[in-house]
Amino acid sequence: MKTTIFDIETGAIADNELNRFFKEPDAFDEEAIKREFATARDGSPKAIEFINKKRSDHEAKAEQAYLDFKAKAALRPETGQILAIGYISEDNDVEISHASEDLILLDFWSRFQRAEKAGQFLAGWNIADFDVPFIIRRSWKHRIKIPRYLFENNRYLTTTFLDLMKLYSCHVYGERTSLDSAGLHLLHKGKRDQAVTGATFAKFFNGTEADRALALKYLENDLLLTKEIHDTLC
Repeated sequence: MKTTIFDIETGAIADNELNRFFKEPDAFDEEAIKREFATARDGSPKAIEFINKKRSDHEAKAEQAYLDFKAKAALRPETGQILAIGYISEDNDVEISHASEDLILLDFWSRFQRAEKAGQFLAGWNIADFDVPFIIRRSWKHRIKIPRYLFENNRYLTTTFLDLMKLYSCHVYGERTSLDSAGLHLLHKGKRDQAVTGATFAKFFNGTEADRALALKYLENDLLLTKEIHDTLC
């Protein structure tokens, strides 16, 4: 059956919107420190130094918590957005959609409807657990209507979608394999030694023209690797 491979790349939403989702850590409680540590109670220079160290540690942890939150923001549809969706045909023709997110999504659902009507597959790596749910939730965000029949028995994705990770894992419950590991196993090549990674895609995509070209090349390479794995499995 004719198959088109797709892959999404995401980045964090704008800071002013992103920060609404961050839960600020509790404020530093000096009195709690004094109750817990006798060293902090007598008001001596040593006690003050001890409290200041605890305050500094608290602030550092709070800052790190925000950095960790922001680093993972691209992985959740509430705090992330789709920057690009790439497609590769059976003839290895690559197309990358990277307009505004609403246009990217409208284009995706148009492709889905054409594939479904023609009895073709839209395939990708880990699309059942990441790409498709992300696309659906971002579509809802933009008030884009999606087909109601996407989930069979209200649980399983329609068979228009083919998740190659689940196929590679032989549908063993809970088993997950990275695209890199599957590529190294099946094709003796993976995703390593590239300037761009999934974690840095947004930084490059939003950088200079040369940086964006590297980001889009990374996406193209992912598509080519996924296509080779598909051809090996199918």
